[in-house]
Amino acid sequence: MASLHVVFTAEVILRLHVGDRSYEVGQLGPDFALLRDAQSLAATEAEIESIIHGHSTRHRVTISIASGVESRRVTFELVKS
Repeated sequence: MASLHVVFTAEVILRLHVGDRSYEVGQLGPDFALLRDAQSLAATEAEIESIIHGHSTRHRVTISIASGVESRRVTFELVKS
């Protein structure tokens, strides 16, 4: 039986947009994002943007936990349309 090795690479950019600011996301989970740099964000509406091979997709979210201190972890809930 022959072994088939498939290599797939993709250029992926993740961003969190809050108002007129944009933050680079290093890791994205189902209800959280880990920002590249720690930020102090308020509970508010935002957008998660994923850009894969130049194709952008945005999802509206609500930042649900605001600690008032700088943190890389941002917890959110997806806004249902």
